[in-house]
Amino acid sequence: MARPLSLLATCLLAALTGPLTAAPLVIATGGQTKAIIVVSPTAGPNEALAARDLAKYLKLITGSSPRVADAPTAIKDALAG
Repeated sequence: MARPLSLLATCLLAALTGPLTAAPLVIATGGQTKAIIVVSPTAGPNEALAARDLAKYLKLITGSSPRVADAPTAIKDALAG
């Protein structure tokens, strides 16, 4: 029993002492955005509405409207970078 506990303690210690900060997530800068909202082509109406609402509110906040990728080719391009 001591071995699994020491392994758990080691894992927790490693997780807690790792980097606590990440690179900032920049959605828009200077009124321009490169962000793309990716939605499954098989998304239901609620998910599609949520993606459109997210794009709408990001435009209100940043002044720039992110693209919504909801077709297979657009999703592949968005995920490729």
